[in-house]
Amino acid sequence: MIYESQSCAARHYRTTTHEAAAVGAALLAGVGVGLYPDVQTACRRVVRLQEQVILPIPEHVAVYTEAYQKYCAIYPALEESFLA
Repeated sequence: MIYESQSCAARHYRTTTHEAAAVGAALLAGVGVGLYPDVQTACRRVVRLQEQVILPIPEHVAVYTEAYQKYCAIYPALEESFLA
């Protein structure tokens, strides 16, 4: 299986949860009500990572990097249309 994160030039880890968005929302709520002092502490206490490291695929990184450079070059011309 190929993951989107393999297009970035950094190694990644997957969490053990299947409901990461819900857990993230709960952690933010926990920080908001004072259960955790900050997001980093909440994540350290709750989030568990799988042992498998997801490494970048150099060919994918090169394609993504080129596309991102093009995006950065044309963004100023399109920025105003994003505000509408």
